[in-house]
Amino acid sequence: MVADDNRNYLRKFIMRSLHYLIKRMREIGTTDRHPGSGRPCTSRIADNIDAINDLMLSQKGAPRTPKTTRKIARETGISRRSVGCIIHKDIKLKCLKKCHAQQLTASNTASLIKHLISGEIVLIRPTDQPTS
Repeated sequence: MVADDNRNYLRKFIMRSLHYLIKRMREIGTTDRHPGSGRPCTSRIADNIDAINDLMLSQKGAPRTPKTTRKIARETGISRRSVGCIIHKDIKLKCLKKCHAQQLTASNTASLIKHLISGEIVLIRPTDQPTS
């Protein structure tokens, strides 16, 4: 009983969908959406992209220290996800999380040298890394 009802519903759904697609093909000539239909994007506009680009690359007195996406979002009033989207899609940069480097002490340095000599650790220069 239930299986028959499900099959009938599925048939009706498929037929309704087919009739809708055929009607769209006759009226418009395509099944695509109308250009400009849907909600317009409000955060990825030229002014916001320029503001985020300026904040990303502002390094006065502190080279190699771009602002984080959270700080940029706070300063511009744009959501953090939209800021990340603009950085990735429009500015063509990657958003990486800042991490602190390990502080080398005398004992750490001695241990590192010992492991390097024994061959347990291999250091790779940034120029030696494979590009993808």
